[in-house]
Amino acid sequence: MLEAYKASLERIGLGLPMNMFEAIDQRAEWEASKLLTTLELRGITVTDADRARIRGTSDYVLLDRWFRVAVVTRMATARELLESYYDD
Repeated sequence: MLEAYKASLERIGLGLPMNMFEAIDQRAEWEASKLLTTLELRGITVTDADRARIRGTSDYVLLDRWFRVAVVTRMATARELLESYYDD
């Protein structure tokens, strides 16, 4: 998603500096780590597929939404979170 956005900006001559894209990637990585740590500390089951989906999400706003829900909602598995609170 991020690469497609970057390419579309560059096509019309509005490319952002690379460090901005790196910052967005780093923010998503940080949000994913924060979410996974929270799930682990709460004892919520995270499968390899769930972990891959979380790590593969570049939308840091969605990752933050999942984090906030994970902090306050009772659930047994990360799958419940990912299926109930998705990006529409």
